[in-house]
Amino acid sequence: FSSKEDLVANAVISQLAAQLHRVNALPSGREGLQEFIRYYLSPEHRDNAAQGCPSAALLNEISRHSTDVRQAFTDSFTAFINALASRVNPDNPTASRIAVTTAFALMAGTMQISRALTDTPLADELLRRAATDALTLLSIPQQAGTDEPH
Repeated sequence: FSSKEDLVANAVISQLAAQLHRVNALPSGREGLQEFIRYYLSPEHRDNAAQGCPSAALLNEISRHSTDVRQAFTDSFTAFINALASRVNPDNPTASRIAVTTAFALMAGTMQISRALTDTPLADELLRRAATDALTLLSIPQQAGTDEPH
């Protein structure tokens, strides 16, 4: 790599490409989106940070880097968001991208806080509530009578 910035940009691109690959391997439509949300906001994902979401792990660091690194993140993140948004409402891609970006911001922030907490029951409840809120934001129905996504 020609510089530290080049190394970071390539690492960001690589990690987000792997995340995009996982999203593209999910079932199509809302079913895949729901599966992504449920896994993303799970204790398993939280407790496996080394294999987890690069955004939740690196956003604070990325924001401190050069425009080139932030542009690498933006380009890769946009592809990731577009893959998720295509599952919401293919007839309105702009509204779908905004809704998915908002839901993902909720999810990534929740993941960061959940990983920082030492109170596991509180961290688990935070994950459950954020999953419910993300599914609601994206208008994905939940099982009747429960806060758990189905």
